Amino acid sequence: MSLSTSKTPIINAIAPLLPNEMASGLAELTTNSPQAVFFETFIRFVTGGDRDASTSISSSVWTQKQGPVINTINSLTRPAKRTRENDDENNEELGTKRARTAHDVQDDKVLFTLHSISATCPIRKKVHILVCENSVRMINPSSKAVEAVISRDSITRSFLLPTRNKTKAHWTVVLLSSDAGKSAAEQVIFGVDAVAASTTKVTEGGDAELPISKGQDMHPILKSFLRHVGAPIHQPTSRVFKSACPTHVGISADAGGIPGVEAYRAAKAGTLWFMEEGVLWGESKPCEFWSVQDLHSRSDGVRLISATGRTCTVIFKRHAAVENDEDADAGEETEFSMVDGREQQSINNWVMQYRDSFGGEKSKGKVGQDRHAARALPSGPITIHQLVAESDSEDDDFTDSDARSGSVVSSLGGSDSDEESGSDGDDGEESAAETDDEIMAQREDEKLDPRHHPLLREGAMPRMSKGLVEAVVAMVENDFDGGPASVSEGEDGMEEVDELDD
Repeated sequence: MSLSTSKTPIINAIAPLLPNEMASGLAELTTNSPQAVFFETFIRFVTGGDRDASTSISSSVWTQKQGPVINTINSLTRPAKRTRENDDENNEELGTKRARTAHDVQDDKVLFTLHSISATCPIRKKVHILVCENSVRMINPSSKAVEAVISRDSITRSFLLPTRNKTKAHWTVVLLSSDAGKSAAEQVIFGVDAVAASTTKVTEGGDAELPISKGQDMHPILKSFLRHVGAPIHQPTSRVFKSACPTHVGISADAGGIPGVEAYRAAKAGTLWFMEEGVLWGESKPCEFWSVQDLHSRSDGVRLISATGRTCTVIFKRHAAVENDEDADAGEETEFSMVDGREQQSINNWVMQYRDSFGGEKSKGKVGQDRHAARALPSGPITIHQLVAESDSEDDDFTDSDARSGSVVSSLGGSDSDEESGSDGDDGEESAAETDDEIMAQREDEKLDPRHHPLLREGAMPRMSKGLVEAVVAMVENDFDGGPASVSEGEDGMEEVDELDD
């Protein structure tokens, strides 16, 4: 450099050590002598050097201003004290409570964005919700920090629910990573007014903004959001289920009615949403879903219990995956209480409509239903002979399958073939008796299977035909009214009067 070392000793000392690009730039800036002196003083000031006598800055100002400048530079250039391992441990402890940096998702292409949405889960604040190629993200609108990230591949179901008890029509969106269990803890829940309360926007793709005017219907926007999420979309409708109780506050987003009932799970209030695909316990986190195939069976997949009729309890039994037949009846029951008693008929109608799909027993359910439906109802007066015939036909339901196939040899009385067999009849009777004894002994050793013996199932009650009940009631009424004496046929076919009536 042309400048003397006495005026710019620091610049002259560091210039040969700088990269070529920086050295050439510095040379261009310091070709003028006053400018070179200024850079020399600036470097001395920011590096903590002493004041040069040639400068016009006073000593007091130099000392007063130099300290804060140096501290600021140090704070900006100081390396992080924590190691990578410590950072990982702290991130695991803080979880979703700590705002995540964007470096781990910056390459995740944005597909759709909802702006300024009130989220309930996994965080409770207003955020931008972004659907990306690999994740669903919640971004702080002001700081742009990533508040929560959920893998898009982990989301298995999405729901669009008409929120209950809102002063204005409102939609609740639920994204589930699993129907139940610990894995279901990763959920997304947020709400949106059914009609836009103010002018807003959504972003489709990276930068294509779609304006939303005040008063615009939000349902198509939410459906588009869920389609970008990619999971199956479920929406309860009044066509499938309609609550018998009107909403206490406001109106429902579903104009046809409310497709759900209010209930309590332990002490937590929420709503049971009934759909073609199953039942969702929604709005109150954690949400849980019972698909119709997961419900245990036609008989106990859904049960209603009511002591007074004013309220009832709904019990869902989830069909458990078992490895052997011994655990076929295993299942997990979940109880929902304080359901309005007026909802029982609606729930029963839903069960009757979809119970053939419970537990994957659709074909079995249809066979059983058709068999009982085919039984003709009695008309006119019922005689004791009709009751016996009806009772016998009902008892056939509990007959062992071996007996139906004819493999069991009957030992009650003789037959025409026994009389014709002559002396061989005794041997046949002895053989039949031995066979009966062996079969009875074998059956006594066998453990009864509740699947083939309905009365052994939990909560089972023996059936009594309506005709039998009416006959008993009629006999009691005749006794109180002093009706005619009862008659019965004797062994010889003659009618004989009951002596107790004399």
